[in-house]
Amino acid sequence: PKTLYKLCRFRGADGAPPVGLLGTGSTILDLAAAGLREMRPLLELLILGWVLRVYVTKPLRQFLTAMQALKRGDASLKLDVSRTDEIGQIASVFTHMAHVVQKNQENLEEQVRERTSQLQALFDANPLAIAKVAERQIVAVNQATTNLLGYSEEQLLGQSIRVFFPNEQAFQRCLDLARPELEAWRIFHLELPLLAYDGRQFWASVHGKAMDPDQIRRSGTLWIFEDITARREAEEKIRHMAQHDALTGLANRALLYDLLGQLLSMAHRQKKWMAVLFLDLDNFKPVNDR
Repeated sequence: PKTLYKLCRFRGADGAPPVGLLGTGSTILDLAAAGLREMRPLLELLILGWVLRVYVTKPLRQFLTAMQALKRGDASLKLDVSRTDEIGQIASVFTHMAHVVQKNQENLEEQVRERTSQLQALFDANPLAIAKVAERQIVAVNQATTNLLGYSEEQLLGQSIRVFFPNEQAFQRCLDLARPELEAWRIFHLELPLLAYDGRQFWASVHGKAMDPDQIRRSGTLWIFEDITARREAEEKIRHMAQHDALTGLANRALLYDLLGQLLSMAHRQKKWMAVLFLDLDNFKPVNDR
């Protein structure tokens, strides 16, 4: 500023102002003023650009960044809501919306945690054996499963479900029957013999359900096993008593009619003949009555 002042006050040897580019008597201030007049449109554009950048472009860029973060589920970014113009109103509305989204997200996460905890408790405390299978491998079992099969949890996790079955034929049969039911998102049910860790076979009632029928291999299936050996033995005993003589243990008329019905149906389907041989024992009644 001091140098500029000296230049502006400069006088020639005769005390007259110097002859400038703008004519006699012009000073550096005159030159500066003339230059500013020539540069005024450019300066106005520069000032307008700066105003747009500070008050429009920068807030809009911040708004876009916050929108992208909100799209990813991050509602933590805050905008300046102190302004009273349209940009400030947009920022205020967005901040309120982000707060609502964040609150709803927190509530949803809390509900998911609570529901997951409840399902895990039901899974662990269920008296029925439950196993989750994905890619035909066991990924989760409850305590009842280890009690039923005799395996430890570490022995089962990562194993193929083939270990549940006594042979490959039974395994493939179960898969063939279960696949269409699971893909249709129906509950699959079958009673079949399974194999325990100690080699013991037992009858089990098996229920299966797909977690997601469109992505069965990735999402997996849920299986429930119930030991029904006692029930099957009781049913077999009742069936044997109904179809056999209590004294001799020989087949009675009910079993004869049942077997004849099956053989007649088979002969009709296969278009074949069948024969029945009747043997009569003379004087058998007195022996039987004794």
